[in-house]
Order: sequence, then C-alpha cells, then structure tokens
Amino acid sequence: MKKRTCLLLLIAMTAALNGNATPPENLIRDVFVTLWSGTPVSLELNEELSSRDIHVGQTVSFIVRSNVVVNGKVLIAAGMDGEGYISEKKRKCDRDCAEIKIVLETVQTVDGQRVFLMDTARKTLVDCCRGDATLPQGTTFSAKIRNDVQVEA
Repeated sequence: MKKRTCLLLLIAMTAALNGNATPPENLIRDVFVTLWSGTPVSLELNEELSSRDIHVGQTVSFIVRSNVVVNGKVLIAAGMDGEGYISEKKRKCDRDCAEIKIVLETVQTVDGQRVFLMDTARKTLVDCCRGDATLPQGTTFSAKIRNDVQVEA
C-alpha cells in the first residue's frame, strides 16, 4: 500500500476511535486528483511494426513520452505503459501498397490503474514504395483520456 493510503487509513481509524467516522475532507482531496476527460497524453511505439508480421487484433505496446501533470501532481509518469491494437491491415493490390491502422486503448496511471483513451487516437500508415508498411519503434502518437478518473497521487 502506498504511504498516503496508509496515512489516510490511520487518520480515518483515529477519527473513528474519537467518535468522528469520517476523515477530514482536505485529506481526501490531497490524496486523490481528478484526471479529466480530454487530458492529452503523448505516447511512442515501443516496438517496430511491419505489415508483413502483424495481424488484426494484435496488442501493440506504447510508452508515455512525458509526464501528465494535474494540479502539480504527476498522474501519468513518463515511461508508463500504454496499450493499443491493430484495427486494420490492408494490402492495396492496385497500387502495391500496405496500410496499418492502430487504435490506442489504455494507459497506466501512477497508482496502477489502466485508464481508457478516446477511440479517436488512430494512426494510419500507407507505404506504396516497397509494398510493406513499417512503423519504427519510437513513432509518436497523441491521445486523450476518455473519462474522468480519480488517481491517487
């Protein structure tokens, strides 16, 4: 358990023993911070993807590029995990092209929650030169948090 959670539990137990069943309101506000819907998150691909080797539905790994800070507290730290999946892989025979579409799905907060990202964060790559599409490791993506979430910070 995190130190703040233990502290909050200790205060709540002390308050209960003293006849006050709820901890002071300001302590609850100091422990949990709202990660608002629409908060931007910058991610990068944690692996190289090639249209030759991938399949629709395959999980794709990302890492957070920079801290997501709300009210001076880091709620999603740089280096945290993110996940998405391959939503579409097409070969366009008429132009000898390959196309990859990726949906960013979740990202992890500092308290270990997996929060959902808005479905609008998609990346499409079309390569008509070699016939195969490749997204190199480190390719950047932008996403936004889907729902308001309380994060222990």
